[in-house]
Amino acid sequence: MRIGLISDTHMPQRYKAIPETVFTIFADCDVILHAGDVGELWVLDHLSQCAPVIAVHGNDETEAAQNALPFLQTMAFAGHRVVMTHSHYPDFSDETENRKDDRWQPKLQYRADFGKAHGASIVITGHTHIPMQVVHDDILLINPGAIASGGGWTKQTLQTVAILTLEADTTPSVRFIDINTQADYVPEIDWLAGFIIAARKTFVPIVSDELAEVRLWFREHVFSLYPDYFRAKYLPLCHAVWAGERDIIQLTDVIKILTESDAPPEIMDILRQNETFAEWSHSK
Repeated sequence: MRIGLISDTHMPQRYKAIPETVFTIFADCDVILHAGDVGELWVLDHLSQCAPVIAVHGNDETEAAQNALPFLQTMAFAGHRVVMTHSHYPDFSDETENRKDDRWQPKLQYRADFGKAHGASIVITGHTHIPMQVVHDDILLINPGAIASGGGWTKQTLQTVAILTLEADTTPSVRFIDINTQADYVPEIDWLAGFIIAARKTFVPIVSDELAEVRLWFREHVFSLYPDYFRAKYLPLCHAVWAGERDIIQLTDVIKILTESDAPPEIMDILRQNETFAEWSHSK
C-alpha cells in the first residue's frame, strides 16, 4: 500500500497553490495523509484528485480547518496501526516552553508517546517543517517536511513530501521527495546538535538583520494588537520574496506599511517606544 504524506501547506496564506509536482508524486498513491497546518480546506479537495485524503488540524489553521479536522487520527493500513497528529502542544504556554528547549530527545519522546498511547507502531507528524524518519522508543516517527514557510520571517528552501509503503508483516519503507527536483531526499539530522541546527537546513531568513533584531518586540507590541491590518499589509511583501520577485524585506518596508493613511493611529505612538524606531519616528 502506497501512502502519500504531506504537511504544512499553509495555503493560501503562505503558499498560493499545491505545486503540480505534488500531484505527479502522489499519482499512484492509495491514500494521502495530511499532517496539519492545512490552511483552507480546498487543499484537501485538490489532493483528493489523486487519492482519498485523511487530515488533522495544526496549530496555525484557518477557523474552518480547525473546526473540521481532529487533533489526532488513529488508522490501520496493511496490519500497521498508524497515529497522525500535527504534534504541537494544544496549550499555547506548553508550546512556548517546548520551543525554548533545543534538545531533540524530549521532542521525539512527545511524539512517540502518541503512538504508545494508541498502540501504534508508526506516528506521522508535521509542525517542525523538518523532514524526519527515526525510530524512537520502538516507534517509527515520520515527518514528511513542509511545502510553505514556517512564518512571515523565513522562506522554506527545502520543500518535501514522502511516500510510505506498507505491506503486511513487512518493515515500513519511507521515501522522501524534493518537490522542486523530484529527486529522492535523504534526511540527515545530527540529533545531538539540537533542533535549531536542523531547522536552519530547511529555511533562510527573508528579513534584514535590522528588522530581525526587533522581530520579537514587534510581534508583541504591534502584531498582537493589529493582526488583521498587519497581515493584509505584510503578507504581500512575503509573497514577493517567496516568489523570487524581491530578495529581502527591510525595516523601512515595514515602517512604510505601518504609516500609511489607513494605519491605526495608535501605531506611531507604539513605534516611538522602541529605540530602533525612535529616531525615525521623531523626525515625522
